[in-house]
Amino acid sequence: MSRSLLLYHFCPQHAIAGIRQKGIVKGALPWNRDAFGEHQMIRHMRETSWTARQIARHRELEAKGTLPRTPGFQWLTTNPNFEQSWCFLGDLEFPKNAYRITVLIPPEKTVKPYVLEWPDLCKRCRPESAEELNTKATDWENWRLFYGPIPPSWFLEVQRNAGQQIIATEHGAG
Repeated sequence: MSRSLLLYHFCPQHAIAGIRQKGIVKGALPWNRDAFGEHQMIRHMRETSWTARQIARHRELEAKGTLPRTPGFQWLTTNPNFEQSWCFLGDLEFPKNAYRITVLIPPEKTVKPYVLEWPDLCKRCRPESAEELNTKATDWENWRLFYGPIPPSWFLEVQRNAGQQIIATEHGAG
């Protein structure tokens, strides 16, 4: 019998309002790189109800080697510490750890294919994709990915990071 699983999600300030309203829904995995060197994303068509047109568009983009960053896998961690090594990776103008959401995954959703460990997923992706993320950040052994959306009803706590300056931006929510 499975038990509930306590995990943490970190997000920037501009995303918290949308996440509180819609849940954690915009996660994606960098799996490969396309012909232009851009990350391609894994996207599961089963996690939401897609129209035939959306599925056709997805397959068209996939055939071209370019997939947009869209919902699929939500990034979580077993580490509640606000000092996450990955939070300033990339060229974003804002900290990704302005808020920590404590998530309680219900027992029926704590098993595969719902909760996956990043080290296990690394075995399935191209080595250069995993290596890029794993060498730029420490603590990746604690990363978990949830397949599908995480509703706000699973949030136990939303806590603001009081230990750093938080920069507000004009980026979209959630």
